[in-house]
Amino acid sequence: MFWKTNVIVAIGEDSGVDAVSPVRAGGIEITAWNTVRTDAATLRTNKAGVFAGGDLVRGPNTVVDAIADGKRAAVMIERYLKGTPLKQPADARLPEKYIAPVERKTDEEGDDLTVRSETPRAPAEWRKRNFAEVEVAFSVEEAVRESCRCLRCDLEFTGRKEEEDEAEKTEVAVNEKQKSETRRQPA
Repeated sequence: MFWKTNVIVAIGEDSGVDAVSPVRAGGIEITAWNTVRTDAATLRTNKAGVFAGGDLVRGPNTVVDAIADGKRAAVMIERYLKGTPLKQPADARLPEKYIAPVERKTDEEGDDLTVRSETPRAPAEWRKRNFAEVEVAFSVEEAVRESCRCLRCDLEFTGRKEEEDEAEKTEVAVNEKQKSETRRQPA
C-alpha cells in the first residue's frame, strides 16, 4: 500500500513576469483585481476563441483549481472548435455498482473509528506570539482512521437504482408466473 505523506498547496504568488499587460494589450478585459475576466461557466473571455483559467483568472489559488480550470477549458475549446454550444447540461455520472457502507468499527480502546477526528490546533495563547502553523497534521493513526470514514455521497443514487432494478426483476418474475399459471388452467 502506498501512503501519501505530503500535500502540496501551489499558489501563484508572483512569477516575476507581468502576464496581464500583454493580455490587456491584446484587448482582453481585465478585472479590478488585475485578473482576466471570463464567463464563469465557459472560461471564455471577451475575445472570440480565447479562454482563460487558473491563477490568471482566480488570482492565487490551489493547483487543484488550476487543473480543474484547464480540464474545463479543454472541453470548452473543443466545443468552440466544433461549433457546438459551449453551455450544455452536464451528464450525470453515477457509480455503476453499489458498495455497502463500512460498518461502525471500534479500536482496541473501544473508540468509534467512524467518528471524525478533530484537527489538532496550537493553543491560542501560543499562536498570539508567532506566525507558526495553527493546525497541526494528523498522526499516521488518525490519518488512517479518517481515510476509513467514507461519506458515501453516492448512496442516495446507487441504492435507489438497485432497489428499482430489484423491484423490476420481481415484477417480471411475478408476471411470468401468472402467465404460466393462466396457461395451465383449463378453459
